[in-house]
Amino acid sequence: MRKFLRPQCRESAEKKIMTRHLSMIRAIYRITANASRPNFSSGRQMTPNAELYNPSTEYADKLVTRIGQTPAWIAKRIGVTDRRIRYILDGSRTVKGVTSPIQMTYTEQFALECLVAEAKAKNK
Repeated sequence: MRKFLRPQCRESAEKKIMTRHLSMIRAIYRITANASRPNFSSGRQMTPNAELYNPSTEYADKLVTRIGQTPAWIAKRIGVTDRRIRYILDGSRTVKGVTSPIQMTYTEQFALECLVAEAKAKNK
């Protein structure tokens, strides 16, 4: 993709991607600042482990349900758009008649899992 874009467009696209990922990483740091305390039901710290990556739509829906908030609220907390959450829950997106599969990234999964742990701790 890089070689097909004009230099100024390529820089703009790369900047948008980096900005999005940085906002997600900042959101995870905010969430894990609270979630890393060992007072959750398992008694263990929340630490990332990519071996537990499960990009399925069903798992994403289960996490969103367990958080108990609206997708818009969740999207704001983890640093993604409402549309991105909808795409993850639907499992695909259609643009100009072309349907593309959509999966959540491990970063998004971990952020959702942290929100689930936080919701669980608040309900105790």
